[in-house]
Amino acid sequence: MKPKLKMRERRSIRRYHETFGGTLQLSVISFRLFSFILPVVAFAGLSAFAMAHTQSTHFFGGHHLPVMLGSLVEIRALNDKIARLNEGELQPKRIKLRDAKTKEDIAAAKVEIDKVLDDIDTLTAQRDALQTDLNRETRMNAVDPSGRREDPINPKGNDKMSLIGAYNRSLKRHGVAVLRDGRGELTVRNYALEKVGDNVRNVIEEMEERYWEAFRNYSIALRQGDSGLCPAEDRAIILGQNEEFRAICVGGGQYKISDKERRDMGIGTNTLGGYFVPRGFVYEVEEAMKWYGSMLESSEIMDTATGQPLPYPTDNDTTNTGQLVGEGQQVAENDVTLGNIIFGAEKFSTKMVKVSIELLQDSAFAIGPYLRKKFAIRLGRILNTKFTLGNGNSANPVEPTGLITAVVANCAAAQLASAGVAYGTALLAAGASGNDGGAETGGTSIGSQDLTDLEHTVDPSYRAGASYMFHDQTLRVIKRLLDKFGHPLWKQSMAAGEPDRINGYPYWINNDMATIALNAKTVTFGDHKKYLIRRVKELGVITLQERFADYGQVAYLGFARYDGNLLDAGTHPVCYLQQAAA
Repeated sequence: MKPKLKMRERRSIRRYHETFGGTLQLSVISFRLFSFILPVVAFAGLSAFAMAHTQSTHFFGGHHLPVMLGSLVEIRALNDKIARLNEGELQPKRIKLRDAKTKEDIAAAKVEIDKVLDDIDTLTAQRDALQTDLNRETRMNAVDPSGRREDPINPKGNDKMSLIGAYNRSLKRHGVAVLRDGRGELTVRNYALEKVGDNVRNVIEEMEERYWEAFRNYSIALRQGDSGLCPAEDRAIILGQNEEFRAICVGGGQYKISDKERRDMGIGTNTLGGYFVPRGFVYEVEEAMKWYGSMLESSEIMDTATGQPLPYPTDNDTTNTGQLVGEGQQVAENDVTLGNIIFGAEKFSTKMVKVSIELLQDSAFAIGPYLRKKFAIRLGRILNTKFTLGNGNSANPVEPTGLITAVVANCAAAQLASAGVAYGTALLAAGASGNDGGAETGGTSIGSQDLTDLEHTVDPSYRAGASYMFHDQTLRVIKRLLDKFGHPLWKQSMAAGEPDRINGYPYWINNDMATIALNAKTVTFGDHKKYLIRRVKELGVITLQERFADYGQVAYLGFARYDGNLLDAGTHPVCYLQQAAA
């Protein structure tokens, strides 16, 4: 008689099969030996097994094997912790909340649930960071159909310009990433620098260190009122006159105006177009901005070289079908309804970031990460606000057409589901009374039926890639929402790298959306990638040298040009939920 597997053992074996493509075969006895009796021996055997299959599958990347196996073990351990919290602690507390009778008991149960959810969020952040690294390693070591690995990036020569060129190619392929660790702090990883050889890495690290040293010296000279006090070599680096640094940096054109003219204008900038700043710095700012504005992550981004008005074509062919044609019969004509949306290039500023002369002169002060964080926070927040709530007016300054503005204009007025749910018609909330039998109304709560009905206001062709979007406080309400059987509507993801879901759909947190209140538009649902953001060129950095001279400070400005609008030609890819008036 064969021994039977426990439920947890069956799940674990299934995880191994999913991870190793079905090539790892374990019996009941060998699995238990592997998992519980001989973990060290089993881990070594697994390493040898993966090593033996490296040449044929290329799943693991040679010297990356120990790192990747270690990541798999850590991810599994974190998943087990999350599962224990969900099954062992969270579910009983949800039942306690469901059965609570008094206000005091309800409040206490909610506090306990919040604490467990916070612990789960911390573990999930740690797991997702590990999974991101593992996914990158897997993609880099994956084979194409011909069985060849992706060609490594090697310099075309041993001279410095060739090494810089190799780094620029690596930056385009691998980029940089900004991740949030378990403590909630943002950390930057330059994957491009990790994927090049030591000779390239050493040169780039020395150049970036030299750049920020020159940047500091130039800023101090400007603060003292004369850029001529800055060494000529440093000025050449900052102003794009050094060929090697110009190859690694982005910025405006050549230096064309005199120092005296620049002092008179009070602007230390390269032909008013900004400093040459390292490409990696610009990418880091753009990546970090996503953490302060979910619209930059949920939307489609289109980069253009110029900011001239850009007509973007749209069409509505939803009512047209093909035709069955008989022998010798003429086909019918049916034109497509075409339209276009005009995208501009509105200018956004970080506002002034002031730095004291003492900090500039302090060699321990890292001005690069400081500016990156400030620019990312400020630009990320203003862009998210305007891409969410911008009114799209033609006044000065012109605003983008925000997502909420677009869906309110395009969708039909909100109505209760009892009056019928139609594609493109906004939904009026009925409230959570149907879930718990309480006295909640559609003006003060959201019920499970509201979210289900909202999904069906969007055409099925858009629901395949659909998601929710709402304020973080709205998510708190949804996390506590139970159906009539006491089951939570919100589902914690158990797969690393996969988002948590509501009714099977992922969601975005956007704190520029309204919280639950009378008549508020609190939730959107649909294909948020249909919101298109236009981005023009790169970030420009400008310094103000004399404006705050009497305070002993130098101010920095960042400028970027963006526009955004929802691509809706009458097909309504996104719809919204509105709270009732009472």
